Amino acid sequence: MEKRKRAAIREMKKVAEEIYNDLEGKRIPELEVPSRTKSNIEFDERHGVWKYGSNVTTRSATSLSGAQMLLRTIYTI
Repeated sequence: MEKRKRAAIREMKKVAEEIYNDLEGKRIPELEVPSRTKSNIEFDERHGVWKYGSNVTTRSATSLSGAQMLLRTIYTI
């Protein structure tokens, strides 16, 4: 379990670093997240759970709602 925890922390830091680098480079930050649509849900028989598929959506801070979403994400991390 410790290995999975370290991998999760590493991924969260990566997201924060990408957004930070965008801001520092005066670029509009964006984040790719799994598409939360009915067609992008797949059943993982090995684990017996439903998971998101490979389709992604790009969210960016080009609007107020997009900026708020990114801020909530960073606050969570």
